[in-house]
Amino acid sequence: MVESVSTCWGFGLSSSCPRNRSVRQRLTAPALCLSLDSFDGLIPFDFKTPASTSSSKYLVNLLSMELTYFISGLLFAAIVKERVWDYSFTVALSHILLTSAVMVEFPLVWQWWLALGVGLLLMIGDGQLVAHFVCRNNPSSSSVNV
Repeated sequence: MVESVSTCWGFGLSSSCPRNRSVRQRLTAPALCLSLDSFDGLIPFDFKTPASTSSSKYLVNLLSMELTYFISGLLFAAIVKERVWDYSFTVALSHILLTSAVMVEFPLVWQWWLALGVGLLLMIGDGQLVAHFVCRNNPSSSSVNV
């Protein structure tokens, strides 16, 4: 566990955000400038943190999930080039199963399910759009249907 992790991407939005931190510390959380009291390996699976816009831990969890799903959609589009929705559903189902196993409890918090659903829609939407427009004009990039 790392104590007192601060992140700042150098946009000058907060004077309290230290700019002399290492790159690893600045890129720990996907936010403009957030400070975590502690960092542990359960953050990707934590659905027990109360939803609050004033909670840095909740905001880091939310932004991490959404950005990860968005980037995964782009990655799937680059790799599989079609049927991104299938890979997206598989990743979301795997995330639900891993979360249940790690936290030893099934997530019943509606905010977590809403974030998961929005992330899933982002992953499917951006991945399918990129795959459609990139592979539409390039027939050699489409995979062979068996």
